[in-house]
Amino acid sequence: MGHRVLVIFGDKFIRTYWIYKEVGTQQIIDYICDLFTMDVQRLSMQKPKAWFINFIKNRQTRSLKDFVIQTVYLSKEETELILKLNSNEMMFHGTLKYNFLHLDYGYWVTLDHLKNSEITEFSISTSELTEHDMNQFLKHLMAGGCPQLKFLSVGINDIDIQNIFVDIQNKVVEVTEKRTITAPSQRSYTFYKSFDIRNEGGTKYSICLHRRNTLVIAVQPGDFQIG
Repeated sequence: MGHRVLVIFGDKFIRTYWIYKEVGTQQIIDYICDLFTMDVQRLSMQKPKAWFINFIKNRQTRSLKDFVIQTVYLSKEETELILKLNSNEMMFHGTLKYNFLHLDYGYWVTLDHLKNSEITEFSISTSELTEHDMNQFLKHLMAGGCPQLKFLSVGINDIDIQNIFVDIQNKVVEVTEKRTITAPSQRSYTFYKSFDIRNEGGTKYSICLHRRNTLVIAVQPGDFQIG
């Protein structure tokens, strides 16, 4: 049975009104995906809802490419819902698997989440991660961890980049030439001071600070334009 709903057409959007948002959301997603014979590619939400996460998970045949969460705080239950999208079981310490994941407010992200992630580009605007956490994560990268990671940016309060290199200073090379790093999402960052480090497998990382409190770690060369 079809549904008659109020529709407003804009230049680049169509706005519909449904009595039950759950029904409307599912109907529209099913219609668009079936029309183009494709899965949901990008998902952006304020707060994860169980009915919606379960709907997306059950209809997908492959993982999401992009996932954006725009909320200040996620409870343990809400975090489990996110992990459920790419995990067979609901595990709080599950693996985050996305090509691109951006969090405006990533206060729930822990060092274990970073180390266990399988993400190509991971951006966290604000977090509760510390200098010590990032020092441990950098050592994890040097040991060959997170081989799929190409770009990471993390907002950290009161960060001194030198503290990121505790115990590994002898492996860090300071670079004072101008560099422009272009991430897989095509976002570009220009730096006049950065640090290079190479892991056991030969992968080279550039580490720098963006706007004083955002730590950036990028693989070079590959898809990145450095120079």
